[in-house]
Amino acid sequence: MPKLFAVDSMAVLYRGYFAMIRNPLINSKGLNTSGIRTVLMQLLKILEEERPNYLAVASDSSEPTFRHKRFPGYKATREKMPDDLVAQLPYLPRLMAALGLPYLILPGYEADDIIGTLMRWCSERKIAGVMVTSDKDFMQLITDTIVMLNHHNERLGLEAVRARFGGTPTQVIEVLGLMGDASDNIPGVRGVGEKTAVKLIQEHGSIARVYENLNQVKGKLREKLVFGHESALLSRELVTINTEVPIPATLEDLHVERVALCGNPEFLALLEELEFNTLLKRFGDLSVPKVQPKPSTLPETPEQAPPPPATCRRATRPTPRTATTPNRPSLQRPASLATPSITTAMDQWMKTMPST
Repeated sequence: MPKLFAVDSMAVLYRGYFAMIRNPLINSKGLNTSGIRTVLMQLLKILEEERPNYLAVASDSSEPTFRHKRFPGYKATREKMPDDLVAQLPYLPRLMAALGLPYLILPGYEADDIIGTLMRWCSERKIAGVMVTSDKDFMQLITDTIVMLNHHNERLGLEAVRARFGGTPTQVIEVLGLMGDASDNIPGVRGVGEKTAVKLIQEHGSIARVYENLNQVKGKLREKLVFGHESALLSRELVTINTEVPIPATLEDLHVERVALCGNPEFLALLEELEFNTLLKRFGDLSVPKVQPKPSTLPETPEQAPPPPATCRRATRPTPRTATTPNRPSLQRPASLATPSITTAMDQWMKTMPST
């Protein structure tokens, strides 16, 4: 079965930054590069070990989303992004442009919704979907062919959903609606935590059924539910990932071909600017698949077998690709990077990151 990887770039960036907050990577210019290096290492690991047929990198837009319009307090309590993390944000689109990878940002939507829509595409086309994130909200999208890949390099499927939320992926929405999410300032029902929410949904199946059977709930909990009815319904709406986002791209645009690192002047210049000297030295005689324009339309049944590894060769400058770029080249599958030291270091680094 073909594979599509969708990377939540902001989640990976944040993880890398805060995992190394006590011992950050600072280059000679004083730039903290912990977050952007984590993103790069994650992408290299995916390309080398997973060899996806399709790959996309999603990010949040700076504009208010439909959730902010529905609830002005959405994410209002979040602390301001640290200045040395803000300084790394411009490197996200530059990195994707250098690698020729699709970088998807849509005004009014979050990366969650973009990835959710991509997972719907996977379900409709019988493609295995992998969501690269540790955010528990994405568990609502898991199916027998769609999984999460967290920062510990663990694949989380249906069993992980049952272990965490005690039910099905669709019931993740119900549990989150009751318990809320403090990190996003989603209120839920005041006084109802995760354990209570899980128990209620296990017993009744949904928020609607909880309120249909309030007579079966006793004492203080019933009072909390009565008082928090509207909040529960609003919170359920806020935590639901939108899978109908109008992404201005096709599945074929995400098709991975040969992404050249060796001899790619834009990529090598970026490594030099960031002072990723070990990677810069390594990619002096290494290549991975190169991005090439592909005018053909998406076939009904895409080829599943990746091509053999490529040898190092000069690369042309990749075409920058974002959700607002009208004529993005399509992508095809990568060959192996054949650099075990990169992914070994990545494994050791990512294991230091705390769980959500």
